[in-house]
Amino acid sequence: MQKGLSLITNFGCKTNCEYCIWKDHIFNSINQNIFTCLYVLNNEIKKEKIEKFSISGGGDPFNNVSSNIQFWNEINKICKENNVKVDIHSSYLNFKKDFIKYNNIYQELKSNTNRIVLHLSVERYDENKIFDISREFKLRINFVVTNKLSLTFLNKVEEYSKKLNIQLAYRELMFNESIKPTEELSEFCKSIHKRYKNGRYVYQNDYNRYIMPNGKLYENFLSKE
Repeated sequence: MQKGLSLITNFGCKTNCEYCIWKDHIFNSINQNIFTCLYVLNNEIKKEKIEKFSISGGGDPFNNVSSNIQFWNEINKICKENNVKVDIHSSYLNFKKDFIKYNNIYQELKSNTNRIVLHLSVERYDENKIFDISREFKLRINFVVTNKLSLTFLNKVEEYSKKLNIQLAYRELMFNESIKPTEELSEFCKSIHKRYKNGRYVYQNDYNRYIMPNGKLYENFLSKE
């Protein structure tokens, strides 16, 4: 299977997730070389004839929008120039208000977005905000499977996902044994596809090539310099 292409941002993050693997990443401490990253992105799209790419963290792509608005403006230009769409991964449910001063860029970004992928937790799960986002974007919600989840909570999430007809994914936990789920919970999540046609379980793997904040392209997310 051909790998996708993902641009990894390092714009900071407010959520402090227990399962975050970026906190100890070698590139977490460097500033984003934005225009080199965008140059590499544009070249790879043209060279590989890519129709869709993703933007993810790293730091959350929607963190500190006002300081990174030129980045989003350039993303819009790249999408338009190459006729490509973007998946945007974020844990922020209120990102629209951060674009309030930049409505033209926001509206253009909407038209260039294939889907928003929300990375949520029990604490950040908010059905009203999810509904609002689903009215404007194709949406997938993600949960890393940890012992903080419960069958009662996940049944609620699945019912609401079905109601909105949005995608739902459970993701395999990496490294952190202290929040490892029970076997029952793990098996429940792995069988999501049997209960919901738009549900899937995602095993951790390098499904993409990654443009890291230093402006270089890597085959593995946890690549070392």
